[in-house]
Amino acid sequence: MEKKRTTKSNAACRLAKRQEDFIFKEITRFEPVHRGDVHGADYLLHQINPYIKLVQMFDSSDSCNNFFRGLLFYGPAGTGKTYLARYFATITGAKFIDAREFPINGPEDSWTKSSVQRLWQLLRACVKKTKKPVILFWDQFEEFVLGASDSALSQFYIELDGFAGRPNGIVMIAATTSEPESFSAQLIRPGRLSIHVRFDYPSRLGCVDLLNYFFNQKQPHEDFDAGGFAYLLDRSATPSTVRDIIELAYERARLETQAKSSDIKITKKNIIDVLVDKLIGPPGVMSDEESRESKTIRAIHEIGHALVGRILGWPVALLSIINCGEEGGRTVFIPQADDRILTLEDLYINLASSLGGSIAVEFVKHEKDLGSLFDIRSATNTANSLVCNWSEGDLTKKYLNLASVDYLNGSERLKRFVESDIGNILARARETARGILEVVGVRKILALAGILTEKTVLLQDEFERLIREYNIDNIEMQP
Repeated sequence: MEKKRTTKSNAACRLAKRQEDFIFKEITRFEPVHRGDVHGADYLLHQINPYIKLVQMFDSSDSCNNFFRGLLFYGPAGTGKTYLARYFATITGAKFIDAREFPINGPEDSWTKSSVQRLWQLLRACVKKTKKPVILFWDQFEEFVLGASDSALSQFYIELDGFAGRPNGIVMIAATTSEPESFSAQLIRPGRLSIHVRFDYPSRLGCVDLLNYFFNQKQPHEDFDAGGFAYLLDRSATPSTVRDIIELAYERARLETQAKSSDIKITKKNIIDVLVDKLIGPPGVMSDEESRESKTIRAIHEIGHALVGRILGWPVALLSIINCGEEGGRTVFIPQADDRILTLEDLYINLASSLGGSIAVEFVKHEKDLGSLFDIRSATNTANSLVCNWSEGDLTKKYLNLASVDYLNGSERLKRFVESDIGNILARARETARGILEVVGVRKILALAGILTEKTVLLQDEFERLIREYNIDNIEMQP
């Protein structure tokens, strides 16, 4: 029995020594992040800058250091919560402690009242010894809240409140993918984690900033149009996604050149290849067996989309005829307005450009385009929205004077009006698209399709250069 007590006591002593060494001797996995390293996150900096200034004012000799206890960073995974916490610690000169690395009894053990108490005891000692504030970073915070015992959570609240109601230089930054409302009201009440900072996916301009930043770190070989590339990223692209794209492009450049790391230079093609793989996917199993004629028809189809959209005011970010199995081609536009805001003009441009592919094939090859079924379905849905949600149907407005129409639950007469209006809007869109393609002419459409067939992918700068060469850029029409 005495031997067991001794063994247990020795284990406790070793754990206490590991915990102390972790706070005072070991360096938490932390690379400094300076202001020049933060990109695409101005909206976050505006929110945290006042609290950075408060921490920078910390004075260990002032017994009235009663600034805030902590912040709750929340939002989708990969949006930079850990990165910004490191920036917070770097810019304030605080010691950065990662709570999840703090030694407790074992890797499978949950937090207990004593382990929470021990962590804050050492943090207070650290502030006293170093005379610097401490940033306690707690990633995946929801796991701690769900896994900790009731007594551990109660102790956590006590420690968060601080001695005599003062945090004494300890600032907690909790990071989570959960919404603040999913936590206990005790946790997020004023005086605890009541400061909430929402992290979101970067905007298009944020992606441009991130692409330029990561690209310029890799010895670029040529000028890089980040604006065009940003529109090829998914709306859920995170800063980590952008960094990974540049890293993959760097690896492609390394494999192509077989050069030393100091001599590797990324080209625009390296980035195009990575982005195309992510946006479209690699070629499908049947791509090698596809005939030249089939590729040409698909190229005419995509050129039709691109020309109609471009002449009506939407710049083209990318055209592709890569057959990845799920789809035979892709045209990506850059709307002139904020792409989160849908305007009536956008709907009409989208409608005409959707039909431009099949009409181009009919106009040039005098045959039906088997790949147009999806386009027709998409155009019909857009026309339906114009009639039912935007009151653009002449018959519906004239006879019924309705601002919004739920024709599925309406009378047979109403359904006929709506269907007639949809047909009329589709007919006008087809007329607009065909009129544009007739002005461009068969010869130019075939020439552009031939270039796309050879290259398989065209980006904005290449497409713009081609329409200038073929004197298409001076054509102006209304949707």
